[in-house]
Parts: sequence; C-alpha cells; structure tokens
Amino acid sequence: MCGITGIIGKEDKDLIKKMTFTIQHRGPDQEGYYTDKNISLGFRRLAILDLSKNGSQPMFNENKDLILTFNGEIYNFKEIKNKLNNHNFISETDTEVILHGYEEYKENILKHLNGMFAFCIYNKHTKQCFLARDRIGIKPLYYTIIDNILYFSSELKSLLIIPELKKEINPDAINEFLTLRHINGPKTIIKNIYKLQPGHYITFPKLKIKKYWEIKQNITNFNEDYYTKRLERLLNQSVKMQLISDVPLGIFLSGGLDSSIITALMSKHSQEIKSFSISFSQYNNQETKNALLVSELFNTNHKEISVYPEDINLLNKIIYHLDEPTADPAAIPTYILAQKSRKNITVTLVGEGADEIFGGYEQYKILKLKQYLNYIPGKNILPILIKKSPKKVLNYFFKYSESLGEKGIERFSDLIKTNNLTKNYLSLTSFFDQKEKKLAYSPELISKLKENTLKNINIKKDKEFLNNIMCFETKTEMVDCLLMKVDKMTMAHSMEARVPYLDHNIVDFAFTIPQKYKNSKYILKKTAKNLLPKTIISTKKQRFFVPIDKWFENELKDYKNNFLEENILIERKIINKNYFSHIQKNFSKSELYYSRQLWNLINLDLWLKINKI
Repeated sequence: MCGITGIIGKEDKDLIKKMTFTIQHRGPDQEGYYTDKNISLGFRRLAILDLSKNGSQPMFNENKDLILTFNGEIYNFKEIKNKLNNHNFISETDTEVILHGYEEYKENILKHLNGMFAFCIYNKHTKQCFLARDRIGIKPLYYTIIDNILYFSSELKSLLIIPELKKEINPDAINEFLTLRHINGPKTIIKNIYKLQPGHYITFPKLKIKKYWEIKQNITNFNEDYYTKRLERLLNQSVKMQLISDVPLGIFLSGGLDSSIITALMSKHSQEIKSFSISFSQYNNQETKNALLVSELFNTNHKEISVYPEDINLLNKIIYHLDEPTADPAAIPTYILAQKSRKNITVTLVGEGADEIFGGYEQYKILKLKQYLNYIPGKNILPILIKKSPKKVLNYFFKYSESLGEKGIERFSDLIKTNNLTKNYLSLTSFFDQKEKKLAYSPELISKLKENTLKNINIKKDKEFLNNIMCFETKTEMVDCLLMKVDKMTMAHSMEARVPYLDHNIVDFAFTIPQKYKNSKYILKKTAKNLLPKTIISTKKQRFFVPIDKWFENELKDYKNNFLEENILIERKIINKNYFSHIQKNFSKSELYYSRQLWNLINLDLWLKINKI
C-alpha cells in the first residue's frame, strides 16, 4: 500500500517532490523518484510485502526500459509469478510481478490481477505511459491534463498544488454532493480534475481511456443451496488470499454479520487474530455487544475503542484527508479506529461491500414493498394512512421512521405517489429533494447548474430491479463514498485496508444470484449458518451509525446553532441564508432528517475553508 504521483510530459523535480510530500502519510517507509525530460514519477512506500530495499519504487525491469510506480496489493501475485519463468525476480513483492507481467501480457495483465491497485508503467523507448485502476475502484487515482501534460496522484490534494491548475469549483458536483452526500466519478469537486473510473485504464500521451471490466448481471436459476455453498467457497478463498502480509494484520470487527463472517473465516487460517471495534460511549448498540461475543467465540485479541461527541474536533483533519466532500458521519469512527489500532496492526480487513452486492440496506426492502403496493386497489389513500400511522408502526418497515419525523413521512408519501423507480430510489436516499433545492440553493448556484442529477441516475425497472439498484450503488456510492472513506481514513494513519467481499470473483458471482435470494442478505445469512451463532445472524442490520442527531440535540447543540448562524456557504452564495433558519425552526420535528442535511452542509463548508477555495 502506497501513494503514487506523476507528471507525464515534462521533468519537474521540485513539483513532483511537493506533490509526493503532500501524500507522505500514505507511505512513511520510503520515498522514491524517477525523472527524465519526458516524465516525473513520485512514490511513498508503506512496506507490506518484502520489507527489504528490494521492494523500493519506482521499480525497473531487467533492461531498465520499463518503470513502475504502484499502489495496492495483488493477492494472487505468486500464482502469476510462477508463470513468468523467463523473467529474473530480485524481490518477493507483488510490484515486480506487475512489471514483468506487463512485459509478457501488455494491457492484458489487468485480466490476470486479483487485488486492489492503481499504477503507472512508463516505457522509456516509446515514451508512453499506461495507468490503470482496479476493477471495483478500491484504490483511488486522480488526474488532470493541462497544456498536454498529464498529472496524476493517489489523492486529489497533490493536484491542487499544481501552479497551472485553475482551482474552480464544479457547481454540478456541489449539486450531486448535496443530493447524494458524495460525488460520482469521473467528475470531482474541481473542474478539470477527474477520477479514473473503476475497471479503466489510460494511455498517454497518445490519449486513450478504455474500460477493461464491468459488472455483468448474468442472473442464473439454481437452488439456494448451490449459491450458499459456492459463496462460502469464494469467501473462504478471498479471506485466505488477503491474509498475506509481512507486517501485523487484524480485522475491524463491528459485530454485524459482514465482519463477523470474515472473522470466522480468518480463524480457519490464522493462529492469532487482532480485532477492533467501535462503541459510542453513551448509546447502547447491539452490534458492540455482538463484537465481544464474536471475539470470544473465535478467541481474538480484541480491543473496543470509544467515540465521543467531542471527537467532532477531529473533523478538520478528517475532511482534509477525505480529499473531497464526503458527508458520511462514519468517517469519524473509521478515522479513530485506524488511529488507535495502528499501534498494533498495519493491515486490516473490513466488511465493506457486502450490503451492496447481497442486499443489506433498508431501501431495498422498502422498494420491494413499494412494488407490491402498486397492485393494491385504492392505493391512492395510502399517503393519507402513512401520515396518520403511528411512527412505531412505520418503524416496522423502516426503522429510522421515528427519527426522520415529519419530513420522513413526507418522503414516504411521495414514494407511494409515483411509479418511477429512479424517483422512488431518490426519495429514500437523497439528502435534498427537488423542492428543498429550490429553497436551499442560492440563485447564483442555480444559474450555474448544467446537469440535472436525475439525468445521471437511471435504474432499469424489470423483474430484477433490486439487483439493478445494487449494481448501481456498487458502481457509485460504494466506490466514491464508502471505499474512499475507508481508503483515506486508514491511509491517514499509514494503514492498509483490505476488502474481502469485493474480490472481483465474488462480485461477479453475486450478480448471478436472483434478487429473491438477496433481499435482507438472505443468501449471505444462510451461508453464515455454518460459521456463526444464530444470535449474530438474526441481529437486525445496523449501519455503522453515528448518532449525530442525538449529538446535535445535546452535546453539540451550540456547535449546530453557531454553524446555522454563520458559515462560508452563505458568504459564497451557495446556500440561501433563509434555509438555515428553516433547518433551525424545524429541526426538532425531524431530527435525523435535518441532521443528515446539516452534516452535508458542514462538510462542504469546512472543505472549502480547509482548501481555501
């Protein structure tokens, strides 16, 4: 795991050192550079495999005509290495396998790699560069092209220091962020800076951007035992492969189903497991209790780490490391978990990805229910019944109904009124709906918008519509919010996070399973019966949920009120001042709903201040 930077098209030793220094947290063990008149490459190393100097980068092939700088892990590198008998290896790293594999297979090396990666290979003879990102998008790669020179980095902050870059905010990215709490690639918050999309590669200076892999929904029709047995084999194989490490390794154990399964599988292949969980000191959480139960069951060396409301003081550091506005409150506990556990481990396994590919989120359950409601006679009366139903009844269908309050009820009513699946999806997941945007956005922002957020979200409505939604979220929110949160928060503390559920073989397999076996993670729970006690499997899904609504009403009430009175979003004419008064006035009626909006706005405000844009 490392950080990479590059300037393709000129030599600039000073700039490449500054760009690389900016991401030094990604690699404290070594820095390295290569420059000639056509290129400048920078590298920061976090040593995981072969801790000797033989693993240093940039790395050369035998003839020294190919140069590689690489961030990530290739889990099947030994298997590939065994097929490259005609090459001389000087290290025990996966890095060298990519380099020699490229000599052998050219672009097709990507089809052989199982892992997470972003890398650049420079050919000194042809002067061409080959940059690639892993299939799922676990590792980041940002780039910009200015005056026919391509600049790239593992983090956007390296590109912000380029003197020739015009640091202009992309208004459409702000609109997307306020709708979705993240910004979908390839766009970023800055005009003319892009994210290389998952499963893509670039060649430069003969510019070509090409997709080499994508999720295919090849739904099959086997019985559930077939899917269960195959999934267990694939998960076991993935976990076993991802345990390779020459440094201490552990697991972020939330106590939920996903991380508990990984822990159970780790116990089959590891003598000692270090596990770490988060607790919110003043709030009871069943998953925290379950983490202790799983720890005892598999005899892990377990540590529980507490998060407190005053940890919001870390928000400036967190937003700096997140790189782009990403309004997921779970960034706070993830940052703290990485910070505290780094004293004991350098590599951690995490449970991200299972909800998206196996159907774990609440919105899937509600949207499935909505399709049944479409066939009920007299369904037009349902919005009235919803508004009059006790919140405890609604909590049965959507457990956050009570906290979402009046605005949540309004969203559910809107959900019933339309049969457009995309609009139904957004009514459940968006943070600002179209009516609120008209109230919240300043006239100046509205005048600059070129895109309708809905234009980029089109979910096909057919018999596998839930699989379609899961596929959409796997390509978008999971990549540009959840995976980037994990990458940036762990790398802020020089830690590598691995994601066993996102082995591309598992992702491919998951999208062959019919949705009837995926709602509420049915097939994953059935698989878990051979691994975990019923107590863990039957615990209702709980997101890695930070109680920001409770904090804003209690310990952070002054913080909330001060922000609503004065912030840069008003000064920069992004949000109308009146909308902050609207939040203040209605907050107590819909605490969780407005807390989510408020968190979006706070993150955007601080990002603009920290980056002085």
